Amino acid sequence: MSAQLSAATPQPPLRFDRASGVLEGANAWEQLAALALAAGSKISSHFSHRGYNGCANLLRKTLPERDIAIKLNPDAVFEFPYGAVEPSSQNFAKLANNAKINGGRFEAMKCAIGATRGTARLSGTKHEAFSIAGDAADGEEVPVIALDNLLDDGKISADGKYLIKLDVEGVEIEAIKGGTRLLQGDSAILCEEHGNDPTHSVSRYILEQTPLKLIVYDPRSDRFETVTELSILDRIKVSTHVGYNVLGTASAFWENRVHSLNASATRRAS
Repeated sequence: MSAQLSAATPQPPLRFDRASGVLEGANAWEQLAALALAAGSKISSHFSHRGYNGCANLLRKTLPERDIAIKLNPDAVFEFPYGAVEPSSQNFAKLANNAKINGGRFEAMKCAIGATRGTARLSGTKHEAFSIAGDAADGEEVPVIALDNLLDDGKISADGKYLIKLDVEGVEIEAIKGGTRLLQGDSAILCEEHGNDPTHSVSRYILEQTPLKLIVYDPRSDRFETVTELSILDRIKVSTHVGYNVLGTASAFWENRVHSLNASATRRAS
């Protein structure tokens, strides 16, 4: 006697059009959850979204495992687990799928970012907060590359224009160290300045240890300001539990793009 086991057929992803706000393929409970998430985001925005993540995670536990595909614009779709990538095996599968559903327009690499090539242990309890920082004994072993290795390996060209978004959970400075040559060209690096870091260590490193100009959005002026004194971050970083984006660049091209954003803001205000 033999038994045959078959996996349940996965449900197709929900589909959300960001432009129209239409959510397709959702049952009544999933639609209610979407309304609750939207309302929670609006309400929590008045106090820096404090508590929103915890409520969203609680709500996620009541939902079936299913992906949602967000239509960002007419030719870009991003798919991720509803209710909720980096080098973890589980997340990489999601990232590779996004490359596939967008016609292979970008290459996914299963690597962590650091100062040099090597290996590290990736650990964490949440898919969006895995890190190679520290000396964790558990987790999975992952390859590490430096940003400059993308040039060495022919993944990108030295004369290209790049916006590098870092979300590396505690190894921002090591990642910047590994991108010295790349950041000498037409590149800008966007990284997180942690709200619970009163020393502003990432911004301090960029400002004091690199040739990059440091730029931050200032809500008071509604402009992107070039940082010359770190004291501006004491005023901007009002919440300890969130991150604030800072931009570092040595490129006239990217500086001009920032200036154009400021000019657009001025025209809207007038």
